[in-house]
Amino acid sequence: NNITSGGYQGSLLSKIDVTQSPHGSRLLRAWLLRPLFRKVDIDRRADVVEELAGGAVAVAMAEARPLLKKIGDIERLLSRVHSMSGGGCGEGGNGDSHPNDRAVLYEMA
Repeated sequence: NNITSGGYQGSLLSKIDVTQSPHGSRLLRAWLLRPLFRKVDIDRRADVVEELAGGAVAVAMAEARPLLKKIGDIERLLSRVHSMSGGGCGEGGNGDSHPNDRAVLYEMA
């Protein structure tokens, strides 16, 4: 939040947030609000950023960006799946089934 209005506009986050998904934006905000303080953690993150910014990984990330834009907010969608009331799910339709019984995940072979 910026100092004057407490809003997003004009804040550091608004200047550096070029994330492609709502989850990425929330993660960046969390990192800004709770910065790393141990040198080993800072160095590890800097190494990862360097690797993601250059070479073949950068090309793969450039290809992934448009796909990430299309996905939507997976984190929120999954939390909805896990918090849905049963509404006829599970044995006898009593609504006490586990969320994993309702979630269907697909893997590429």
